[in-house]
Amino acid sequence: MIKSTLWFLYDIFFSAMICNAIGFIALEHFTNFQWYWVAILSVSFLICGYYIVVFSKNKNRLYRSLVADLISADSRIDFNLTYFPLFGFVVTFALINQQLFMSSEDLYTITDIYNWPFDTNIDMLFYAYDNFFRAVCLDLFETYNLHISRIGSNNLGILTLNFSYKIFLSIFFIKSLFEIFKTLKKYKATCKNL
Repeated sequence: MIKSTLWFLYDIFFSAMICNAIGFIALEHFTNFQWYWVAILSVSFLICGYYIVVFSKNKNRLYRSLVADLISADSRIDFNLTYFPLFGFVVTFALINQQLFMSSEDLYTITDIYNWPFDTNIDMLFYAYDNFFRAVCLDLFETYNLHISRIGSNNLGILTLNFSYKIFLSIFFIKSLFEIFKTLKKYKATCKNL
């Protein structure tokens, strides 16, 4: 049980690092606002959200996806595509917000809680993870007024986007992780019986 949990966390960690690396590369290259990028990123965001829902609800599809990932793995350091939607959802949220920020800086407010210069790329990823932790950590960040981002907003559209993002994560993210973990245990038990 402990070994399975550690491998699960190991795979999650490397998948998160790879998704974030892709996010940093994209943030560096999307230097101008383009509506077509917002449209493409919104579709990617919805696809990632769809797979999070599918993996939390459809155990057979999740099982098939994990088995395909595990069979094709060459080493322990591999990119598990089953985990991609979990972190792709967060990264595409950051990319969408970066594009919206570049369209109009008036949509967001910047507080000066840190002493380093404002960098849209890094700060937008922090903004996405700040909202992620607020949703997934069961209001721990809200209760203790913790922030990892200095970006906020008073715009109704941006607040609605954040609310939707947080509600979706609150409902489906943790459930998806538990379903993935249970499915991995089922797969390993099946392999032992063979």
